[in-house]
Amino acid sequence: MLVVLACALASCSTPETGSDDLATGKTRVQDLLQEALATLPEDSDYVVPPEPGEETCRKTFLGYAVGTTGAHRAEIPTIVDLPAGSDPAERLTEIEAVWRDAGYDVTHPRTADGRFPKVQAVVDDYRVVMTAFIDPLPGVPPRVTVYAVSPCLDS
Repeated sequence: MLVVLACALASCSTPETGSDDLATGKTRVQDLLQEALATLPEDSDYVVPPEPGEETCRKTFLGYAVGTTGAHRAEIPTIVDLPAGSDPAERLTEIEAVWRDAGYDVTHPRTADGRFPKVQAVVDDYRVVMTAFIDPLPGVPPRVTVYAVSPCLDS
């Protein structure tokens, strides 16, 4: 019985809440997004959402959401169509160098099939990720996505 209780408690998770408030988090994710977009070719085509969205932070138990924490993450995604003939993977190399020079903690999250390589930077518990689309559909231009997200923040 004690083993079952210990396992159950170990599988409970509540995400940590960052020190910023949600309004500050929204501003910070917008800044991180703009910083990443500034490294792309000038003739790239994208539309930045007018305002970051909010994702509810959830507690989990055995991998299932069991409630909310009352905090939210600020997040903002953007799809970027690159100029014809561009190599989306080259954008990852370029942004990685920029993020490393800025002192960010840079990693390469895994993808199962290699068609969507990513580079991720973490700074002050904020994450910004650029993903390349290696095999776009016919008629779709070369493309990357940029996504910035805050830690869980109180309103």
